[in-house]
Amino acid sequence: MPDSEDMRRFKADWRTCIKSESAEAQLEACTQLIVSGWVKDSSLPDVYNNRGVAYWRLDQYERAIADYDRCLELNPMHVDAYVNRGNSHAFLKDLDAAIRDYVIASTLDPSHPLVYTNLGNAHWDKGDVVNALNLYDVAVRVASKEVLPHFQRASLLMHLKRYDEAIAGFDEVLRLDGRNAAAFYQRGICWRNQGDETRAATDLAAARAIDPNVGKR
Repeated sequence: MPDSEDMRRFKADWRTCIKSESAEAQLEACTQLIVSGWVKDSSLPDVYNNRGVAYWRLDQYERAIADYDRCLELNPMHVDAYVNRGNSHAFLKDLDAAIRDYVIASTLDPSHPLVYTNLGNAHWDKGDVVNALNLYDVAVRVASKEVLPHFQRASLLMHLKRYDEAIAGFDEVLRLDGRNAAAFYQRGICWRNQGDETRAATDLAAARAIDPNVGKR
């Protein structure tokens, strides 16, 4: 633990390492905590996990994975590190490694709000839409108040041309987040594909009022 004159810096670094709008500041703060030797073993896994998050935010996925590895060496039960390492593997297109990490996370914490959504994403990326949809079904049950599981499930149903079900899914997204431009946009495309140009035009206009660039990315 730092001496009294360094306590203020230690507390500031800790706050920034845990959460910061700036990835660069988070990386610097977490690194300072690691090299200082001030952090006790019980908290050090969180510091490595959060520095991994900073690297991930900076698109440095290999470095992020190295920090998640270190976190899990210190605490093999750290659920968020498995999820975060899975995310880094997914961005590197190592989907099998991502799935392995997400499965471990789901075993350790079956109620984690994002793990089944991430598992579904990885299976969809592999072209396994049956397993992806099953996992999204679990995700919306486990995390019914989270927007992302509902959005991903509805998007896959749209991809499968199951437009009525997709529309119902986007309805739920918009119930949870009434300014979700992507949900308005994709629901509008569903209406258009069903031949309902009036509802399509209403949703597409709403989407572009929120985000003029929606659908252009």
